[in-house]
Amino acid sequence: MPMSRQWMRIGMGNVEASMVEELLERLECGDWFARNDAARALGELGDPRAVPALCRCLEGPAADEKAGTQAAEALGKIGDPAAVPALCGALKHRQPWVRAEAARALERIADPAAVEPLCSALGDRETLVIWRAAEALAAIGEPAVGPLVRTSEEIRAQAAGNASSGATGTMALGRAAMALGKIGDPAACEVLLRVLDHDSEWVQGCAAEALGRIGDPRALERLVPLLSSASGPLRTAAALALARLEDPRSLPGVLELLTHRETPLRLAAAEALAALGHPGALSALRRRVLPVVGERDPAVLAALRQTLSVLEATAARVADRPIPAAAPPVCVENLPLAGHGSAPTPEALPLPHRGETPGGV
Repeated sequence: MPMSRQWMRIGMGNVEASMVEELLERLECGDWFARNDAARALGELGDPRAVPALCRCLEGPAADEKAGTQAAEALGKIGDPAAVPALCGALKHRQPWVRAEAARALERIADPAAVEPLCSALGDRETLVIWRAAEALAAIGEPAVGPLVRTSEEIRAQAAGNASSGATGTMALGRAAMALGKIGDPAACEVLLRVLDHDSEWVQGCAAEALGRIGDPRALERLVPLLSSASGPLRTAAALALARLEDPRSLPGVLELLTHRETPLRLAAAEALAALGHPGALSALRRRVLPVVGERDPAVLAALRQTLSVLEATAARVADRPIPAAAPPVCVENLPLAGHGSAPTPEALPLPHRGETPGGV
């Protein structure tokens, strides 16, 4: 049957509020193509009248993968807490895409009533569902802390007593740790310190990052040894976490990241230096890093400019002198582009030794 002009508009994303009743009728029909389009269109409209019909797409014999996935997405866009029970039920749907989209919708709604079902979803066999469930718990925030701590302990216990817990158990523990870090409640510190003992370096890195976000000084003595880890990603996570904790021992590791090939790590390092506020950071930036980094990414350049400004202000306060109006001799705006100019070599611009008072601040 050829599409009417009205349905062609829906297909192109031009949905009108006057079409709600017809869309609801289409949502109940036997043609899954029509049901899928109707669910998507109702999500674009954001009309709460559609919630009961969309919930029915997730329940009982009418549930299917394609329309169910679109219905869950639409419920997330509408954002009505009345959809939470149906979305929590969909976390056990037979199709993983529906489970993942239900968790994503619960992230958007962020209703504490979904905490326990989402914690259970951390035990899903599909990594996408685990990731979405953890993000939803982070979005819910403080009400999720206690259940997340309990779930993390349960996953740790299962991993210790069952070698077959495998990749999904590792993923669940790492994602739970990251969710606790995003929430930032110090009540999570104890379990995160225990997660640092996990066999997986990825899980250890997730716990280190979370501890840095929370900012609890109890993490210092556990994070410092990770700076000498053989794992580059784990050293990175420890250095950035220690920088957030304003520990000067993280300075060499954070400076090293400014030349990393991955842009997000360089950006994180620039921001971490500003948070660290250590006098040696300004000296090292001027003497070694900035003349040779050849940075091209605008976001990293902007972060480096901000870092220089923060460090110069800190140095001026420490020295009890006004902040200089002129730019420093080496500044980010004048950095040579990679492969251009005659920048000095790193060997010609050594970092100050540990314990030495940095000069040139």
